[in-house]
Amino acid sequence: MLLKSTEPEIVPVDYHDWSRSNATLAGSVASKVLEEIADCLQTAGLKLEMYHAEAGPGQYEVVTGPMEPLEAADALVFTRETIYNVANKHGCKATLAPRVFDNTCQYGFLGPPMKY
Repeated sequence: MLLKSTEPEIVPVDYHDWSRSNATLAGSVASKVLEEIADCLQTAGLKLEMYHAEAGPGQYEVVTGPMEPLEAADALVFTRETIYNVANKHGCKATLAPRVFDNTCQYGFLGPPMKY
């Protein structure tokens, strides 16, 4: 999830519907961040299968290809660090928390929203 800010309140970088092309309009902050993340991952030799908008505000999915277990663990750490750093470079904050807002879609977690 890409956030514009976390203080005084959590504000997503955008609002969009699931897998909609208007979530990554050319020149938008989200588009720039995702394109740079994709470039970094591919330059590092990771197979990037796709990235697309998810259902929650500011929520995107980055999908890498299948790997052997140790390679996959290394790729996960590298991908997370890349996401955090590229988002920060563009003035955003990235979070992989499964749920940030209590009134929107979530992923991979059925509990209450995360607190920042």
